[in-house]
Amino acid sequence: MKQSKNGTIVQPQKENLRAKSKYAINNKMEFKSTLPDEQTILYGSFISGYSFSVVPFFEGSDLFPTFLCEVAEQSPTKGACVESKVRLVFGNGIEFVAEKDSTFFADKKEKVSLSPAANEAMKLFCLDTSISNDKKNIGWLSSQILKDWFTTGNVTVLLQKTKVGGKSFFKYSFHAAKYVRRTKVNNSNGKRYVVITPQFTYFDTASEIIVAPEYPEWEAKDGVERSAITVQNMLIGREYYGLPNSITSIYHQLSEAENQKYNLEETQNKWLPRLFIEVIEPVESTPDQLNALLKMLDKAFTNKANTNSNVDKSSYVYREVADKEQLSKITELTKTLDFQYYAEMSKENERKILMSELWHRSLLGVHDEGGILGNSKERAEAYKAAYSTVIVPAREMLSGILDIVYREFCNYTKTEVQGSFWFEDNKRFILGDDAVQAFMTIDEVRALNGLPPLPNGAGEVLSSTTMRAAI
Repeated sequence: MKQSKNGTIVQPQKENLRAKSKYAINNKMEFKSTLPDEQTILYGSFISGYSFSVVPFFEGSDLFPTFLCEVAEQSPTKGACVESKVRLVFGNGIEFVAEKDSTFFADKKEKVSLSPAANEAMKLFCLDTSISNDKKNIGWLSSQILKDWFTTGNVTVLLQKTKVGGKSFFKYSFHAAKYVRRTKVNNSNGKRYVVITPQFTYFDTASEIIVAPEYPEWEAKDGVERSAITVQNMLIGREYYGLPNSITSIYHQLSEAENQKYNLEETQNKWLPRLFIEVIEPVESTPDQLNALLKMLDKAFTNKANTNSNVDKSSYVYREVADKEQLSKITELTKTLDFQYYAEMSKENERKILMSELWHRSLLGVHDEGGILGNSKERAEAYKAAYSTVIVPAREMLSGILDIVYREFCNYTKTEVQGSFWFEDNKRFILGDDAVQAFMTIDEVRALNGLPPLPNGAGEVLSSTTMRAAI
């Protein structure tokens, strides 16, 4: 990509591709991936004042993150997995802790209660929309981070510092992966930069181009210091951009999206005709007559006429032919749609997508009829399996980003750092009310149901020791 005379982004010309290894050429079991390779042909420098090369997302497929978002919007299972994961990573919501275990897969943390003043300070930070360029709070930022993480495998949060009239201002903003590209490491200063602009997704020369070094590096331009927090779910063999773990089922996601589209068209249009009528004619059809026949077949046997509301669908096809037997023919057609086939294909798509997501359908709120474990036990077992592989790593990633944003805010505004961010499980969702309430006091159960505590400390005993009616 380079800059044209009017300053817009221009697609680069292809250079000579790297020669394959002789071992790859001679290997009889060579596997050709259906996914594009990482880009080896770089966009040229197209921003005045910078001498770096921007790396497109994939070779010949720089719109791949946009494609991933569109698939997640249209695949029911994929979309449900993203929303379910976001909900369960959040759990009971943001909590403030004094210390956290630094182990990536830690099940436990050193949880020290903050003082009321410290708790209030962090709560105000979370709710403050004035420090967000998006005019949103930390809860919204967290949601966007998780959605992009589970959809594209990439996260970018931009930090900005400015001074106006002697006052210090700190801002953060979320930027979707489809608008973000990374650069090669700059040989002159050792920094890797992030370039943010909608021009990577759609042609808009008026859109802003933001350049920032990757955190923890900072760089000032036009009175604004910038740094970009970036996280990539880097799969084996990738170097510049992450991918979601579910990329292994991308074709099943596409199949699921297309399958429901096909079923809708079939239901709405009933496009298969019942009769094919052939009438004898002494002379063979001319090319124009054959073309007319093809259009008739196209209209009757396909769904293309649906694009024009003024075109009626045919219930039969008619043509005249030179028949050696001198007999007219009427061929009756029957429906060929095999419902069982599409039902099985739908199940297989769902199974493969859930497998690639490391997720279980019970976490989506879906349960098999007559499941031997029962809904609550089935969900609890599924949660245990997903906890260490999906939930804890996502929480570590998210809380790590929030910690950086909070500490940079405190350092720049000369505010004392109070604590860190974490997320607790929603045990009521996982185990069910009965299992959770057995380990809660009567007053805690009453609070969940909007009731006041019992007088004289009567509600301080476990609810499992008291008849439910007394609660």
